[in-house]
Amino acid sequence: MPRVYQSTKDFTEEEKAVILARLKTQKAVDVAKDLGTSWQVIVALQNASRKVTKRSHAKRIKIEKRDAILARAAEIGVAKAAEEAGVSKWTIAKWRRNAKIAATKAKPTPAGIPTTTEKTAPIEQPVSRHEQKTYTALEFENAILKEQIAAYEQQLDKLRLAMTKLL
Repeated sequence: MPRVYQSTKDFTEEEKAVILARLKTQKAVDVAKDLGTSWQVIVALQNASRKVTKRSHAKRIKIEKRDAILARAAEIGVAKAAEEAGVSKWTIAKWRRNAKIAATKAKPTPAGIPTTTEKTAPIEQPVSRHEQKTYTALEFENAILKEQIAAYEQQLDKLRLAMTKLL
């Protein structure tokens, strides 16, 4: 009587190794038919054999270690350095891009021009178009209000003259 496989626990370690080797060239359905079990059991076996690592948060690497990894990547290549350091090659590529951008931004300054570390007087920022429009709208409103105040002052002067004539 042939052996019946109902779960992944029914397989011996040798059988698991043979099945996993067969799964590299065959579909899980075909392997399951040959063994007389369901394809779900074979897929469960395949999934159980995979190395699953799940992080709950991103791995934080200090700047010194990151610089050492970047230097190593320059020597032996990104993929090998990533494998050695235990980080993704895409992370190293991102670090390289950011370092390149930072290097282009931090250009040496000529003598006599203060660097960003030296204290300088605050530079007045140019006014944006939105602020200009708002400012001109406020100026316009201010001019209208000044005209109205001048008209009210003229009326007040006339009323004062009329009051002095009456008294």
